[in-house]
Amino acid sequence: MDIYKICVNLTGLMDEIYSAIQIIIKERLQYLSQLGFLTEKSDNLYKKVIRKDLLQLNKDLTAIIRGDGDKTGAYTSISVNA
Repeated sequence: MDIYKICVNLTGLMDEIYSAIQIIIKERLQYLSQLGFLTEKSDNLYKKVIRKDLLQLNKDLTAIIRGDGDKTGAYTSISVNA
């Protein structure tokens, strides 16, 4: 089966919203990286981190919170990851 990309021109409002969402995602990924919960360390994390990585991170953070160990940054990270 062949998959083809279809290009779509965004309206001005849609382009602004898309840009705002990308800024939010960049900031959140950088914050998770600063807390040490992401192994990737670069400026373009939004290009390297995929949904699968974020789901695994959520699973790991939930395990940390349920466990008895150090929970430093875990609650903050899980809310940022949400």
